[in-house]
Amino acid sequence: MDIITTSAKMAEYITNLKKQKCKISYVPTMGDLHDGHISLIQSAKKEKSKTIVSIFVNPLQFNDKSDYENYPVTTEKDLEKLIVNNVDCLFLPAKNNILDNLEEYKINKLPDFLNCLCGKFRPNHFEGVYSIVRKLFDLVNPDYVYFGEKDYQQALLIKHIIKNSYNNKINLIICETIRDEFGLAMSSRNNRLSNQQKKIASNIIKELMKIRTKIHNEGVSLFNDLRKEAIKVLEEFGMRVEYLELLTSEKLDKSEDKNNNYMIFIAVYLSDVRLIDNLKI
Repeated sequence: MDIITTSAKMAEYITNLKKQKCKISYVPTMGDLHDGHISLIQSAKKEKSKTIVSIFVNPLQFNDKSDYENYPVTTEKDLEKLIVNNVDCLFLPAKNNILDNLEEYKINKLPDFLNCLCGKFRPNHFEGVYSIVRKLFDLVNPDYVYFGEKDYQQALLIKHIIKNSYNNKINLIICETIRDEFGLAMSSRNNRLSNQQKKIASNIIKELMKIRTKIHNEGVSLFNDLRKEAIKVLEEFGMRVEYLELLTSEKLDKSEDKNNNYMIFIAVYLSDVRLIDNLKI
């Protein structure tokens, strides 16, 4: 596995791959790799392409400074996992190497679908995601990129970036959420929970599945009542619900057109750990 630590070397590496007519499959990560990341890498390996993974903890997407400072750095373990999964190249840049000269990658106005959910509760989060993803895409010049469905609002932003900045010339593959033995959507934040807390957090997906079943049986008009019931249950387990919404999957709005596809979205705090999840209706 090649390991590249500077933008200049990365540009040189990509130029050589393109000269050889190689396709590039790219998985951007912030490290602390778990089974969710590995599933993205395994999906990338299915293409006849070179697989590139980047590890860069993006400070611009953390609205909470302590959350950034507590983000785990597990580079040695990550390297082992990448080698086992036959990744061709790891891009491991220093912070300033990516954060310098970001002016051209600032977004003037976020699309409307980022005004809700995490976009509402995490100020400047998606502006930070936008800037760094744009810069990484320009450096890696991928043909395929892989993101997880757990971060669905982020995946919609990536789709927006690809359409508006790359003329849809990058193929976006959104991979299904990988869950742990407790049913939690895999996340690096889960490492901060004890097993007992994970058992408690397993009620998140249980409540979403209850809501989905009742909506299937009786319709979306019941959602407000179901929402109140679910919040009450989760609060009794000691969680604080930040949001619980039923929105369309395309625009993240509350349109009640019967032809729409809906998803349930949730964010909760268990102790000081923020957990998000979603479920298709």
